[in-house]
Amino acid sequence: MKKYLSLTLFLLITAVLTAQGTLRGTVTDDAGEPAMFANILVKELGTGTTTDLDGNYNLKLDAGTYTIEYSYVGLPTLKMEDVVIVEGEVNVLDVALQAGGIDIVEVVVTGEATRTTAAAMNTLKMNSAQLLDGVTKQTFKRTGDSDASGAIARVTGVSVQGGKYVFVRGLGDRYTKTILNNMDVPGLDPDRNSIQMDIFPTNLIDNIVVMKTFSPDLPGDFTGGVINIETKEFPEEKTLNASVSIGYNPAMHFNSNYLSYQGSSTDFLGFDDGTRDLPTIVRNYNTLGEPIPTPAQNKESLTTITNSFSKNLAAQETTSPMNFNFSLSGGNQYNFDNEMTLGINAALNYRNTTTYFEEAEFNQYLKNDDPANFEMQKNKDQFGSVGSNNVFVSGLVGAAIKSKTNKISLTALHLQNGQSTAGDFIQNTYIQTDARLIRDNLEYNQRSLSNALLKGEHNFKGDKFKLEWKVAPTYSILKDKDIRLTSFRQEGNSLEVQFSEGAVPTRIFRDLEEFNLSNRLDFTTRLTNDETGRTSKIKVGASYAYKQRDYGILNYQFNIKRQDQVSVNGDPDRLLAPENVWDAATDAGTYAIGNFEPSNTFEAEQRILGAYVMNDWEASERLRVIYGVRAENFQHIYTGQDQGGQVFDNETLINNWSIFPSANIVYTIVDKMNIRGAYSKTVARPSFKEASIAQIYDALSDRTFIGNINLIETDIDNFDLRWEMFQDKGQMFSVSAFYKTFKNPIELLAFKPQTPNDFQPKNVGDASILGLELEFRKNLSFLSDGLSKFEVGSNVTLVESKVEMDDEEYNSRLAVAREGEIIERTRQMQGQSPYIVNAFVNYLGGFESGWEGNLSYNVQGPALFIVGIGANPDVFQQPFHSLNFKLTKGFGENNRYRAGFRVTNILDAQQLKLYESYLAMSQNFERFVPGRTISLNFSYRIY
Repeated sequence: MKKYLSLTLFLLITAVLTAQGTLRGTVTDDAGEPAMFANILVKELGTGTTTDLDGNYNLKLDAGTYTIEYSYVGLPTLKMEDVVIVEGEVNVLDVALQAGGIDIVEVVVTGEATRTTAAAMNTLKMNSAQLLDGVTKQTFKRTGDSDASGAIARVTGVSVQGGKYVFVRGLGDRYTKTILNNMDVPGLDPDRNSIQMDIFPTNLIDNIVVMKTFSPDLPGDFTGGVINIETKEFPEEKTLNASVSIGYNPAMHFNSNYLSYQGSSTDFLGFDDGTRDLPTIVRNYNTLGEPIPTPAQNKESLTTITNSFSKNLAAQETTSPMNFNFSLSGGNQYNFDNEMTLGINAALNYRNTTTYFEEAEFNQYLKNDDPANFEMQKNKDQFGSVGSNNVFVSGLVGAAIKSKTNKISLTALHLQNGQSTAGDFIQNTYIQTDARLIRDNLEYNQRSLSNALLKGEHNFKGDKFKLEWKVAPTYSILKDKDIRLTSFRQEGNSLEVQFSEGAVPTRIFRDLEEFNLSNRLDFTTRLTNDETGRTSKIKVGASYAYKQRDYGILNYQFNIKRQDQVSVNGDPDRLLAPENVWDAATDAGTYAIGNFEPSNTFEAEQRILGAYVMNDWEASERLRVIYGVRAENFQHIYTGQDQGGQVFDNETLINNWSIFPSANIVYTIVDKMNIRGAYSKTVARPSFKEASIAQIYDALSDRTFIGNINLIETDIDNFDLRWEMFQDKGQMFSVSAFYKTFKNPIELLAFKPQTPNDFQPKNVGDASILGLELEFRKNLSFLSDGLSKFEVGSNVTLVESKVEMDDEEYNSRLAVAREGEIIERTRQMQGQSPYIVNAFVNYLGGFESGWEGNLSYNVQGPALFIVGIGANPDVFQQPFHSLNFKLTKGFGENNRYRAGFRVTNILDAQQLKLYESYLAMSQNFERFVPGRTISLNFSYRIY
């Protein structure tokens, strides 16, 4: 009975509450910051409320039409007339209070407020302490970007490589730092410093902000920029959205030549169910430190071990499926009578994409021994087909609770990714050996990232004192599970295993686990000059980041004893057929080789302790100065063993204290027009993988990365200057110049002339870059009223970079110079693009029509990808001209339904890296042809 009474009472309360409507929003001051304790008055009732620490307010009102007044100390009162409250619905009204001169005046606005997030980003850029750019949730929806890598490519000076790695201002991988909600998170790729942006679905993201100038409250390893991915805590209204999309690429999908192989029952969820795990008996041998027996030892355990490996080694032809995406997201906030607010958010994403490259190439060229012969000579070519299925699953859940002065929130995020790849190749070598290999590649890469963020904000004495704290543990795992490379040497019609020619069937198991714990504490106090009303905001803080990585590779090879007595005939699946596995009785057949190699494992730690003090000072009515200093201690501790037997046991490779001064000056020429100047000193540090003795083999390209235990930090000086003008409707213009100097920059070079497929990072000579950025966004109504729904925009970055070559590199280039070639002491900086161009045309049909369209273009100039040494030519990544189109239509009540059509890579551009040498014809280093993809999307706003 009590249960039914409780249910009845609950329904009655719900009915009463839904008889009312809600007015909710955010109030900001003339600096774009939350206006704490601003007053909101309902004129007709004579009552109201005040904003909380985020500038948010919430009012429960009976259905009707009201006049709302917003007031804040020192700023004009803003009056909103004809604000309609609908029963059971949430009306979101965000307002920005602006100074109207010395006298406080009353501003009257009639009708509903228009919330334009592009304009909100302009406000953030205009009033920020740093020089920044960004992209908003509105842009994600308009352009149809499903993940952060596609969305961020539209930001000024930003380029994306490989569909996921973000470079700011054309600088290489190591010079871009990505943080999540202002906290460090580790990447999922041991071959990269930057985080893969494609792992963040856009429905988890509120904004992406790119900070291009340093301030002391940011991490010291800052160069090109810091990318902050922000998730939302308090939804303005109750939401629940579902969307589904399919994508079709004629070159890739429904292709009967697509290559795949039998995986596990859970591949469709982004992880392997254990099918690809290292066999238990083999793992036991590694644990005991005992080598696998050889045929000469005549042990039956060799047969058992060999038989324990999966026998599926051949890529199989099948028909490729289409791309498929699904997402579900929702949230709400609950306001209580005690002025407490609870916000919840949740999102689930599933993405399944299939790619097929029928004409993939991986080649190797060398400079000719004869300096009079300009053309490069081919040392190796590898061509064939590659099929890949990539499954990505992500989930986010968050809750936050706040009062007028305090807030605590907890967000948990999990990302799961599994990629299955199959390929078959023909590989020819010409100079060092003369061999033709037939190869089958079967690979599975499994990645996961689990992150939690617990943070609090506490305000004292109004907004004069603020304390913020954050704790963010992250655990990431990467597993390359049972990479299977099966090579046979072709001699006429014969296909044989032949170790001396590289025809070596191989199995690779690679494991990486990383734990990251980030902590920070910030205290802010605001001082106000009673005479002038100008403020000085002093901020001090400390941070500590701990990172620990375990990395290991297990490598096994297979040989055939008495090959003439074994019937394989070049069929990879016959290699481990039961009748072909080595047997002690016959002493013939395929057998496994391998044991644990200490040089293939390492453990490492990084500890970063930081502290800072800074002041944001309104020096005059138009001049703002933000200055301060940050100190950091960086330790890199390493445990491992090289192939020569040298042992590193918890050895500190780097232990440096660094001081990072910075100053940002903002001068307001007239309203909404600024000129900015900035200087800072920052650092770039080697990654776990780079400062190691690890050797990481890429099975697909047949290339090896070799760590360098002797790397040191790069010291950087940064200079920036920008003029910017902001207008209504998100319109803006800006011109920026920047200059950076690098001491001991780290670049990726060919390891040695005699090993052209091995690459290693090294500290090279001093470097500098000089750049110019231009950006505009303009509505076309100035041409004609009929064009008022169209807006155009573009941003262009031009960069000149120089690296002073050290004697080793300079002399190696001199030694192989072509006749007439002049070798300069400087060259282009590795990874630096000379130009980046983004352009777009938007059609904003408005709420009533429901139509929105976008045509976008992106390209970056040729960048030095690998620095050649000796006879190895330089490799340049070529421009990829990306032209994409998206059209969406909303329909139904309040555009609850939305359908979209999208075409990517309209120009059918190819992904190409080229060898380049003096007066020689360029040659392919790597080539993929992605083709065009057509996508259809349907979304439903449930409420």
